[in-house]
Amino acid sequence: MIAIVRLGDSVLDAIVRILIWLPGAAWLGIAVAVLWMSTAVIGPEPDLKDAAVSLGFVASAICFLRMAWNELGEARAELARASLASPHRDLAAVPSPWSARPMQALVRAELLRLIGALRAAGILEPAEVSSEEIIECAQRLDDFVVMNPAEVLHILRALREERDQPFAHLAFFPDQVETTADDPLDMVHELARISGCSGWLCSARFSMTGEIVSRGKHPPPNALVEFNADGHAHAIPFVMYSKNAPIGLIEGLAKVLTRSSDRRRFFWAGFDDLHIVVFQSPENIAALNSQLAPEPTWMPVQMPDAAPFDSDPSVV
Repeated sequence: MIAIVRLGDSVLDAIVRILIWLPGAAWLGIAVAVLWMSTAVIGPEPDLKDAAVSLGFVASAICFLRMAWNELGEARAELARASLASPHRDLAAVPSPWSARPMQALVRAELLRLIGALRAAGILEPAEVSSEEIIECAQRLDDFVVMNPAEVLHILRALREERDQPFAHLAFFPDQVETTADDPLDMVHELARISGCSGWLCSARFSMTGEIVSRGKHPPPNALVEFNADGHAHAIPFVMYSKNAPIGLIEGLAKVLTRSSDRRRFFWAGFDDLHIVVFQSPENIAALNSQLAPEPTWMPVQMPDAAPFDSDPSVV
């Protein structure tokens, strides 16, 4: 179990850890109250109507218990992720909350299958991370009962943060978090890195051209990234949000950094709290998606009309 409050927590940390559990506790309290009501509605001489009403309350309580289970599981996973991301953690001194709960055999087998698919597609290099490292990170991160492509990519992101070493062909961009002026430039450098264009790119700079907005609004571009690539000047306008990933920046960068002589293209996978971008051939991605049925995980980045940097200079 993950402790609700730990020794050494600041007062604010302790309050946050308690608040994370409150939604699950609230659903649990509602479920208990509804279960009590299922008995209270039965009179001294119960009839079919009383039984039907009571069964309705029981069915509702089961739904509320399911909500409580999901919320408590999310809270537990969030605290595990926060522990991994803490700059003060000492993994050697503090035992993992999942160290005594090895991964189930079927979950482990599916994780290894999906990792093998990523390696076969050229997204993971065989030597950059071992299967055991990934399994150990997964066991520290959560008590997985199912494994799917989204879970695998979250595990790889946690491992990337834990090792403080990027994967050669994977770029991770968090969503639904406070954004800073560094985030657009991080996107520029990360996409240049995975596409092998870092040596051609320089003088990247970011500026706001309008007011920052919240998600749900669709204003004209309010921000601009400028840089030089192979001697050509480029400017990419995009929409900058206060708590979400920008719209238009990855798409513009994909066009600028895609070389006409290279078969590879940019693809991304998007989830509620994370975007992952890779640079790989369409054939490899198609083969990978065929193993991730029923729905493809990796979709091509839709690029605007602009020339790549190895042709005539352009402004996106």
